[in-house]
Amino acid sequence: MTRVQIHYTVDPHHLDAVKKAASKHLAEISPSLRMEILSRALGFNTWAAMKASKITRQEIDVDTALAFAGSRAVAINPLSLHLTMAEATLLRVAMQFPELHLHGVHEGYFTPSAEQRSAIKAAAHAGTFFEEMHKYRQSGFEESRSKLLNSNQAEQTLRAMALFSSLTPTKTVGQRSRSSYGIKHVAEHMAFDLGGGVILAPDYVSNVDAIIAALDRDFKVKHHGGNSPNVDIGISVASLRAAQVDQKPNKLLA
Repeated sequence: MTRVQIHYTVDPHHLDAVKKAASKHLAEISPSLRMEILSRALGFNTWAAMKASKITRQEIDVDTALAFAGSRAVAINPLSLHLTMAEATLLRVAMQFPELHLHGVHEGYFTPSAEQRSAIKAAAHAGTFFEEMHKYRQSGFEESRSKLLNSNQAEQTLRAMALFSSLTPTKTVGQRSRSSYGIKHVAEHMAFDLGGGVILAPDYVSNVDAIIAALDRDFKVKHHGGNSPNVDIGISVASLRAAQVDQKPNKLLA
């Protein structure tokens, strides 16, 4: 099992994403109190201080959050704090990178199959085939993007973020870079200790979660090209191997 410390991006320009995520993962707590608890967890004295901050990366301090919640006679699950910030990360990064959708990147992923193209051609009015093809791709992309923004995959995103917290970026995307699809499989087979009693067991991670985690941590990415939803990510091979070696004594957990 790998012990990781996730540094969450706190961006005062995207705190609506934090509020939306908190309303889901801390739903049993009143809106004002949940934001005060989360602010303490991220190292701020108040929600107002967090709103007035500059863009920064903060770890979650479970003990401080629990102590403050206890002083208000509220019990919280430490995992809910991580899930809130993971979902906020998904929402923020998706808004910053409008080419992201539920499966990865690029509208071309929704290019119709040969059979679908034939059906579109048969139904299209004269001279409108290419316009209808574009509408088909755009419709598929918009539906998939909407699903991403309204998904319930915070734990998947959190697992991808945990992996990237133990990796080192390279300066460029080169021949030894790794595909987002391959990295998502690595994350799926790893167990992570986030501290404060929060353990993430191996489980599913989607391709877009790997991309979101990479973008959040400022790793270099490059689209595969064509209609692929995948990207290559500039990851130090040595750091990836080290992260995987940490898992070997815990293979039975997978």
